Amino acid sequence: MVQAQRLSFSWEGELEVGVESVLDSNVPGNEVDDPFLTFEQVGELSFGENFSIIGGLTIEEMTGPSSGIQDLGLYVDTLVFQATTERFVFQLGKSEVAFGDAWNSAAGYFGSTIAEDYELTEQLGLFAEISIGQDSTLAAGAFYADNTSLSESFGFNRGQNSTAAGGAGNTGELDNFSLQFTQEVGNAFFHVGARHLSKGTGDVSDETGFVAGGGYSFAESGTPLDLFVEIAAFDGFGGSADDAVYATLTAAFGITDSTELSAGFIHRDIDTVGDTNLFTIGIDHELENGVAVGAGLGVVDDAGADETIFGASIVIPLG
Repeated sequence: MVQAQRLSFSWEGELEVGVESVLDSNVPGNEVDDPFLTFEQVGELSFGENFSIIGGLTIEEMTGPSSGIQDLGLYVDTLVFQATTERFVFQLGKSEVAFGDAWNSAAGYFGSTIAEDYELTEQLGLFAEISIGQDSTLAAGAFYADNTSLSESFGFNRGQNSTAAGGAGNTGELDNFSLQFTQEVGNAFFHVGARHLSKGTGDVSDETGFVAGGGYSFAESGTPLDLFVEIAAFDGFGGSADDAVYATLTAAFGITDSTELSAGFIHRDIDTVGDTNLFTIGIDHELENGVAVGAGLGVVDDAGADETIFGASIVIPLG
């Protein structure tokens, strides 16, 4: 007798509400307050132990900084069919691409802000993660920027993406590739990766990018200190003629089991845009119910625009 596959469903999410303010700027009109709200939810419908469908939704503002929370749109950021074995994970559909990790591992409120420039989200394709040894994985993907109706948003409609919009990787074909190796060794971890994005409509160049990063925790030696660094370099960044270099360095020090202080330096250099340098400090505290509150202060020189910025938010876990 063949047993029917047992269905199960699980989900989790979070709601974040906060404000970001430019406290001081040498550019007239830049001193603004920007309240914001974001909601993220991921659900997984499992068919036994080896097959599942994973879906993710995001609600956020679809337009730029404003004086209030407005122009909210809901969109599908992830929708994949997943098959797993003891050593392999395969995905088909819409997902994030493995390239870099600063947006997950950098400490502090502003620690990941600039590195998000090169985060690859909402890509359609084939993705795989392979366990190739003790605590090491190799992730690979072939993909292109989502240009289906899933690229639209409900509420404030940001519109459907089209290959006519151009941009590296926005090709409508599986001619964009990524590869990333990750290794954990004791209290340390590191990753190295590469990607190739084919030029889109109106672009002048393909993009080739490389990334390397890692971190170390001193917690087991009695010092509650975590370090993280990541460097990414690009040729033909975004399909342009520009070279670009990004560097992120952060440190987090636990002053209690639930509270940590952080500091960071983030650098960005894009040929035709100029240099950006951000120095930031922050504090984060997690309550007993899992709610997290955090704040950060930054001093940034963005190609000659000198600003002091502040951000604070509360993150409420759901599910």
